[in-house]
Amino acid sequence: NAGGKTKVREWVTGLYRQYQPEVVVAQDKDGEYGHKQHMMIAETAQDCIELAATEGEYLDSFMKYGTWQVKKLYLHLWPENQITFDWNIPLVSMNGSTGLELAIEAYALHKTQEASGMSVTETGSEYDNRVFGLAYTTVGEDIRKDDFLENIYDSVGSFQEIEPTPAPTPA
Repeated sequence: NAGGKTKVREWVTGLYRQYQPEVVVAQDKDGEYGHKQHMMIAETAQDCIELAATEGEYLDSFMKYGTWQVKKLYLHLWPENQITFDWNIPLVSMNGSTGLELAIEAYALHKTQEASGMSVTETGSEYDNRVFGLAYTTVGEDIRKDDFLENIYDSVGSFQEIEPTPAPTPA
């Protein structure tokens, strides 16, 4: 309905070029529970990384924005280079909300899924929303496996673990 695979690829390639994401995160290649649009977006997300970086592909966006190289692509449940995120960490950039709280809030806005019987849960599902795999990278595989932006803003060896604050002891 969107004009076919070529039209969708042209649109996503244009989005990559216009917004220049360092990292792209998309659905499971199997569509989570077989959802055809999820499958299409996961495939398109992968295909358009190369298209967006190639001169002459989809001339309208190329002429307007030039090329763009996405550095990393994560796919939900991708089996290689997996990361299991802790969605219960309060995020300063989100006013202390956790990733899980934000996911629940976002899912509530996904009106077409209300009657699906699906929900956002932390674990206990074959579609565990914490599990992603690094499907593409130009900056190397993740080592810490705690941040979608690992190796993007870190130079090699620049990350330093914060020393935990020692527990108070009786005076």
